Amino acid sequence: MLGRYAYWHRVLTRHDKWLLGAVLLSLLCLPLPHILPMRVTSLLQAQVSLRSSIYADEHDQDVQWLNKEKLHWICRVRAEYSAKACGFSLAFDPSFNWQGAYGLRVQLAAQSKNSFFRIYVRNNVPGAAGTAPEDAQYNQMLLPAQDANQPVDIAFSEFALADWWLASHPVASPYKIARFDHISSLGIDLASPTTTGDHELQLAQLALLRPYITPNTCYLSVLGLWTALLTLLSLQRLWLRRLLLVQAQANIEAQRPAVVEFEESAPAFCEIPQDDLTGIYNRQGFIDYWSQASRLWADNDSMALLVVNLDQYTGIGEQFGREIKDQALLALADALKSHMRPQDKLARWHEGQFILLCPLTSHAQALQLAEKLRHHIGLISFDEPAPLMLSASIGVILFPAQAFLEQAYNRCELALNTATSAGNRVLDCGVLALE
Repeated sequence: MLGRYAYWHRVLTRHDKWLLGAVLLSLLCLPLPHILPMRVTSLLQAQVSLRSSIYADEHDQDVQWLNKEKLHWICRVRAEYSAKACGFSLAFDPSFNWQGAYGLRVQLAAQSKNSFFRIYVRNNVPGAAGTAPEDAQYNQMLLPAQDANQPVDIAFSEFALADWWLASHPVASPYKIARFDHISSLGIDLASPTTTGDHELQLAQLALLRPYITPNTCYLSVLGLWTALLTLLSLQRLWLRRLLLVQAQANIEAQRPAVVEFEESAPAFCEIPQDDLTGIYNRQGFIDYWSQASRLWADNDSMALLVVNLDQYTGIGEQFGREIKDQALLALADALKSHMRPQDKLARWHEGQFILLCPLTSHAQALQLAEKLRHHIGLISFDEPAPLMLSASIGVILFPAQAFLEQAYNRCELALNTATSAGNRVLDCGVLALE
């Protein structure tokens, strides 16, 4: 486990660690709104302005306070009425903030034979109806009497807009759903059908439930976190890019005198010996280039040398003649030139052999380039005078600029000549170390 931690600690960059930390923090934050408990705010405390009242809407029903301060009342029903109410109401201060509330926590101390109590809230929605208190939205739900004597959490989503209110208040479509942002009053009464007898009730607890963090707030926070992080990383990357550009310009200015001196002393390309057939450096031209260019390289610069042997060179001349052999060499040279970088140098070393020098190249990059060249050489074919497909064997060696070019070439040449496998392959000759 410690080894795995050390590996990731070494492999991951600082930016990777920041992104990974942001992913983990996002995964921890997203479920928070659903697992955190609700924040409970009592509505019966002194800081909440309340006006309590009791009512009965039939002469055969009687309601009276037993203790108004403790919201304790009794309702006496003398005859059964299926659509009449007897109950209690609380009016709230209009300035009380209901935004973001989830629901209510209600507990009654009830002695009643009624099966259900009706809990309703009136909500003043601007533009939904008139301004009178009875014009406020009437949202209701039924609470079983057996659950009323213990704290019950009631989500606002359990309330429904009363059908009779919709029938008597024609409103636009946006106001035909229950809303709870401007609650003006809450009431508890006996749900119909109402049983006869005495119904003693007390509002023991009434509290507002709010989440500590809403889903929208959580999602916006995660979005803000990613926006800030990506902005910070982008600014840092721009700063690093500018810093590297300044450093590169400084390095160019520092090396400019040496480059100018080299360009002034180096012979023109036409003066450097070239191969008559392919137009690239011949052996002498490459050696002249090396002796001049090597002065500009640091001793520890990594150089890669690719030695390319045309596998069928002798056989092509014997079987097809000199013209086809020259065409094969030209096609091979063109394939090498088309896939080399501007800083690489190509030369025909002798007969069917080419060398490619790749400055400032890693071992892996050199092997990858060699495999790419081998593949493209294998695509070269001739139809006349007989079908012919070319193939090449490539030796790859890495050496420091202060080493001798002859040593690197001899290592590759020896490896290619003594290899037991067939042609058309890339042979890794390793790294030449200074003795």
